[in-house]
Amino acid sequence: MRKEIDIRKAKVYDLHFLGKLRDEVNPFLHGQYHFYPQKQKKFWNEQMATKKYLLWIICVGKHKAGYLQLRNFENGSAEFGIAILEKYREKKLGGMAIQRFMRIVRQMKLKRLWLTVKKDNPRAMALFEKSGFCYIAREDDNAYHMELIL
Repeated sequence: MRKEIDIRKAKVYDLHFLGKLRDEVNPFLHGQYHFYPQKQKKFWNEQMATKKYLLWIICVGKHKAGYLQLRNFENGSAEFGIAILEKYREKKLGGMAIQRFMRIVRQMKLKRLWLTVKKDNPRAMALFEKSGFCYIAREDDNAYHMELIL
């Protein structure tokens, strides 16, 4: 992918996009973000205000392509997540976004990121390995825990 990417903090007006992306990534949650829009808006306002759940939007040009998230902050570590719209996958966008995002993470003075990845998602496992994450445990027969020491 040759286009420049940008990462910006998510705003409440990104709620519709986040719902669309969540529905695409996990069809079992379809509609969860659209069913109670006022409750969702209140939830996101509270989350963003308390900084318990931080989101950044990945943009390619003027188009929203995905998000990065940090949550479950504890003792200098946080849970990391990334989701990319299908039409932007297989273009090295995830790797570029993670690489750029690490600058933000270091400014936050975090020492460790961790995540859970499903075993049936080999593209994500390869992306995380290439980005420096290491396997630390198997959650069950369906998922692995990975971490990145900063």
